[in-house]
Formats: sequence, structure tokens, C-alpha cells
Amino acid sequence: MGSGAREPLEIVYSIVEAVEHEIQPGGRGRRTFPFNRVTLSVLAPSRDARARFEAVFDGEPALRERIVDRLRSAGCEAVDLVVDVVYVTRGQKNWRDPGFHVDFARVTPVDAGDASRGPAAARIELTVSRGVAERRAYAFMARRIDLGRCAEVRDSRNRLIRTNHVAFAEGSGDVNQSVSRQHAHIGYASGDYRLYDDRSAHGTSILRNGRTVA
Repeated sequence: MGSGAREPLEIVYSIVEAVEHEIQPGGRGRRTFPFNRVTLSVLAPSRDARARFEAVFDGEPALRERIVDRLRSAGCEAVDLVVDVVYVTRGQKNWRDPGFHVDFARVTPVDAGDASRGPAAARIELTVSRGVAERRAYAFMARRIDLGRCAEVRDSRNRLIRTNHVAFAEGSGDVNQSVSRQHAHIGYASGDYRLYDDRSAHGTSILRNGRTVA
């Protein structure tokens, strides 16, 4: 590795911190990690560099174990978390860190015994253009994506009734206050994603080229 390159263990620490940064408040003092798949693109310009990363990522503790431990220490469940690593020889301009990039997604498994549900959902990317959410950009591969205010929605008996995958923050201006806790969801079927309003207080509109089309 070059004199200016970071050691693999330093990259590991940065990756774990990047994952921890995605933890969201869930209400009543709870915290939640809304994703179950983490895909890492790691810059490894040579076979030697890749071998160094693999030795650390697959060592004791393994990278996934480090991530899960950090999430659990923050009070988050991570039982079904999948961590994928892709090695690339060149980074991209949109990477926040020159050594790696992290994509987060919530993937809903398809029951192999239920053919009516169809194939796994395609990848969809969402960008928050107005209002304040935990992240500005999201990537999902899921058959249903819930959108609303607060990460966790509970009933009067404090029972969890919904987890918003795109969660707008409480008390962050007029735009956020127009978002209901159970505002809308995006569903995947027959190869397409469609937006559905969940009886929100202010309704859900689709804008195209600055004009409302639905």
C-alpha cells in the first residue's frame, strides 16, 4: 500500500462509524437501524491490497460482527443484517470517503413457496428534496417502503404498528409537519414501483417537471 494509504483496520473503523451514523431515533428513547443490508464498495487497486482487506474483514472479529456489535451497543437489533463487500479498482466522485462507499437498503425476502408474490424487487433510489429526514438519499430493494414522520409509529398502548423506512424528523418546520406518521408507501409489483397514499392528513402528490400530475 502507498505511503498515503490508510491501513485496512483504519478503514474498518471508518466503515463501522458510517453504519452507526445511520441509526435513527425511534421514539420514547428508543433507537433503530432501519436497514437489513449493507453493501460496501472498497477501493482495492491491486491483488495485494484486496488480500490485506480480506484478511481483516474475515478475521476475528469479522467485519459483520464488528458492525452488529456496534449496533447492539446502541440498542438496535441487527439479527438479519447482511453485509456484502465489493472490491473496486477505482473510486467514484460521489464517495464521501475516498477509500470506500456504503449503500444501505431494506430488502424484504420473497417467500419461495408463494409464487404469486413474484420476483425480488428491483433497486430504487429516493432523494429527499424538501423537509428534513435522517438521510438525504436512500436505496432500497424491497416490495414495500413506508414513508412518514418518525421512524417508529406506536399506538395508544405503545405497540409498534409501523416502521417508516424513510422517516422525516419531528418538529423540523412546516414541510415536515405536513408529513403524517403513516403518510404513504411505495409498493413493488409486476416489475414497477407505485406510490400509495395511506390516508395522510394532507394527501400525497406526484410532481413531474415542477407540475403536479397525480
